Amino acid sequence: MNDHEYDSHEFEWEFRHLVIVIEVRLKPQSLGNDFDHLEIRSKHPERCPLPMTETGYRSHWAIHGEYASAEEAAKAVHAWLDEEAEKAEWLEFVTESEQPSLF
Repeated sequence: MNDHEYDSHEFEWEFRHLVIVIEVRLKPQSLGNDFDHLEIRSKHPERCPLPMTETGYRSHWAIHGEYASAEEAAKAVHAWLDEEAEKAEWLEFVTESEQPSLF
């Protein structure tokens, strides 16, 4: 997949003390004519875990036409982040990252 075939949009996602710059890239009809490909990644801090991925990167398939642009897809990703951020595993990660380390 070539970078020029993707539409991209960046936004800041805030949760408690965290502020993460997220990039959402959309490639229409990436898998035949029926599906579009989304790439979701944390850009700053780079590779920062996100509620739906420990690596800071997530590949996701959507029905073709579900999102008209990367900006529209980013709005859906923002809502997805907010929803996943309420899960116990993410809340534990955030709480641990707030604690000062003695080592």
